[in-house]
Amino acid sequence: MKKYNWDHAQKIISDKKYANFIFFVVFTKENDLETAIMSDTYEYVENHFKNENMVKFLEVDIEEAGIYRDINNIYLVMQVPMFFVIKANKILRRGAGFYPYEIIIDFIEENIE
Repeated sequence: MKKYNWDHAQKIISDKKYANFIFFVVFTKENDLETAIMSDTYEYVENHFKNENMVKFLEVDIEEAGIYRDINNIYLVMQVPMFFVIKANKILRRGAGFYPYEIIIDFIEENIE
């Protein structure tokens, strides 16, 4: 999964030309055990959607983003890894910690038109 700085990721997510796209945004932390464990799952999910042009995957380092545990931020990232399914600049699903790939895939597929 390609890493983006938070400012760039926000510009992509909010760009009107991507209004019909589904974004899977995951916040990770370098040298974090849970992030390392989930990285294979996220890679599997990304590979599952490799032929789906309307699904985009963005990874953001939580330290760089500077929103970790900021209760006033709409993303409310309280732990890592944490993922969001976003469409039309709206958070549709969120998950933190360990999730099986099947559930993450379902979260994305339920929003594909």
